Amino acid sequence: MTHVELGLGKANIGLGRYEMATAYLLNGLDTAAQQNNNHIRSDIFLTLAQTYLDRRLYSASLKNANSALDIAKQTGDVQMQAQVLKTLSSIYETKGDLNQALISYREYANIELTTFNQVNRVTLSAIDHAAVEFEQQLKLAQLTEQNQQQSALLNKAKQRRLMYNLIIFVLIGVLVWLVVSRQVDAKKASRDGLTGTLNRAAIINHIKQTMGYQNHSIKNVLILLDLDKFKNINDAYGHPSGDKALKHVTSIISEFLVEEDVLGRLGERNLSCFFVLLMNWT
Repeated sequence: MTHVELGLGKANIGLGRYEMATAYLLNGLDTAAQQNNNHIRSDIFLTLAQTYLDRRLYSASLKNANSALDIAKQTGDVQMQAQVLKTLSSIYETKGDLNQALISYREYANIELTTFNQVNRVTLSAIDHAAVEFEQQLKLAQLTEQNQQQSALLNKAKQRRLMYNLIIFVLIGVLVWLVVSRQVDAKKASRDGLTGTLNRAAIINHIKQTMGYQNHSIKNVLILLDLDKFKNINDAYGHPSGDKALKHVTSIISEFLVEEDVLGRLGERNLSCFFVLLMNWT
């Protein structure tokens, strides 16, 4: 309910209905206090401050902004502190209090710079230079110009970090694609193109590895299966029919195998020969 009232308040502000917006926001503030939701409270105080600023009610605007800042400091919400300080700078600037505007903006800029750390060292130097110009001239036009410069630098830093993250993400994606592609290629290279079983090289290699593993408690069975008169099928009905017969035989054999068993086709001169390796036979 608190979020709804906050949303309705902001919507009415956009429509210029300040009285109705203020009512929604104050109701939301009471609800947030009952729920002990300090984050929403600080957001509502900040929205009220901006509302009063639009209406040139500076005292009310400063009061609500400072309330939002106090809550943000208590909860350690650095992002909210930055937003409030930026709003305070705008309030003081509109009032014509350029000294306080400068102080608030410098606090805001320091929070932003702390967040970006080493990426924004150039921005830190620019802000220090801007602060000197603010202190020397204290003119509204120059203050506005410097604020715009700092915002541009911060946006560039954010864009630079986003670009670096995107590059890293793409590189990781390419690496994963290469690994998966190699695994798929390796799997295809070990399979018989017609029946999907292990091909000649793969089944022979698997048999050798199994024979090299000595464990008297495990008994494996190797079966050499050759289809009688298979050549007659090819001669009488053609090779496509022979291929279908091989696939059918493969399907029937596979139904009797468990997950650990291995099936392979010799191929080449032995078109109809299969090796069946029954693992851990009991």
